Amino acid sequence: MRARVWGALAAVSALTAACGGDGGGGLASGEDYSVLGALGELPASMADDGEVRIYTADLTAATEAAELERPTSVEEDALVDWIGTLEGFGVEPGGGQVFVPMAPVFNVNHLRRHEGFAEELGWSLLDVDSVVEVRSGPGSFAVVAGDFADSAPAGDERTEGVRSVGSGEDLQVNVDDTSDARPSGVPLHQAREEGRIAVTTTPAAAQDWLAGQEETLADDEPLAAAARALDDADVLSAMLFTGTFLDLETAVAGSVVVDADVEGLVDLVPADPFSAVGVGWGLDDAGTAEITLAYVFDDDAAAEAAVAPLERQFAEARTLFMGQSLEDLLTPTEVVADGPVTVVTASIPRGSSPGVVQSLLEIPDLPFVHR
Repeated sequence: MRARVWGALAAVSALTAACGGDGGGGLASGEDYSVLGALGELPASMADDGEVRIYTADLTAATEAAELERPTSVEEDALVDWIGTLEGFGVEPGGGQVFVPMAPVFNVNHLRRHEGFAEELGWSLLDVDSVVEVRSGPGSFAVVAGDFADSAPAGDERTEGVRSVGSGEDLQVNVDDTSDARPSGVPLHQAREEGRIAVTTTPAAAQDWLAGQEETLADDEPLAAAARALDDADVLSAMLFTGTFLDLETAVAGSVVVDADVEGLVDLVPADPFSAVGVGWGLDDAGTAEITLAYVFDDDAAAEAAVAPLERQFAEARTLFMGQSLEDLLTPTEVVADGPVTVVTASIPRGSSPGVVQSLLEIPDLPFVHR
């Protein structure tokens, strides 16, 4: 399905050429967009603490695929309607086929005050073709690609090549200096390289990005393996997590489902822990929602062993935090092992929506729990 939306995007790709790491070309849009390329914008140091959350999307392709109109002004209610539809809000269950998990940098909870966001940062969502952002602890690093005003980004040049907004210490909450772009008051630092702008919580990270990073998250093998699986599925948007995923006993202990049974679920979850998970949203050839889940294990044998329990889990298990049947939320059409990665391709049954998988991943709940 992805090939259907490229014709209108050919000109966009030329605006978003990038560099960095081994990420296959950096952040782009249209035919050149890839999850692995997006990872090539992000500093490898963001994974030093072992846990990261990554959001990426080709907003232009998703908008085209959803047959939506991009607004022309940040003052219009159409901005809320556009982003809200891509996030699945105000859409009847089973109705919205294209889904985008919005990167936190956009602060979409304050969309009706996006004019203030644009004034402070010097650019807005309306300018963005694609995005990637990583969050780890108090730090964040985002890159947006698009067609920006010559004056963008806004801010004071406190560090060479970097424009900063906000007062106070880096990475520190400042309730006396919050804004629509900085709801916690943490200062932001921006740098620009042609059609891309980096937005980060430390000026040094912005300078390193400008200089050309020697190592990026595209060089992190578990993340790269998940990204490649999602790119094979031609996803329009994705989330990738690494870190400590919950084991079954811990997940059940924190569950609100009173009768959750560890023993009854043991054979329904992978026996081995996974080091990374990627979830991608796209469309199949019929133009209906298709979701790809990529579980990255330590070796091929663990990935192969995860196929059968995952197949059973989707058919038999209920979520731990809401008690919903997984098969009512997500319907796998294929579960296969590809090297150390177990890939689940799924459709959305009537009454569910693509965005439900984001919630399950962020909790985390089944199907993102191991034995």
